[in-house]
Amino acid sequence: MAIIQINLNIRNAEEVLHAKKSEFTSFIADLTLSDKKIKRKVEEAVCKQLIAQLKEKIESGLIAEGVKAELAFSIVTKKKV
Repeated sequence: MAIIQINLNIRNAEEVLHAKKSEFTSFIADLTLSDKKIKRKVEEAVCKQLIAQLKEKIESGLIAEGVKAELAFSIVTKKKV
């Protein structure tokens, strides 16, 4: 199995939250969260969007090439000890 890892570090999480708060209805209650929690929420939302787009593009590209494959996408976050 081949694995591709993408590391994502959002540097303007608060700006994204304020710009997209109407789109991310679950964020409205989170406005009082710490900067780290805001960043984590924004990173998770971005990762979900990336996965959706990758799945669509990669699967259609593989089918066009005649490749039969199983794809699995997941979001892995580092837990601080």
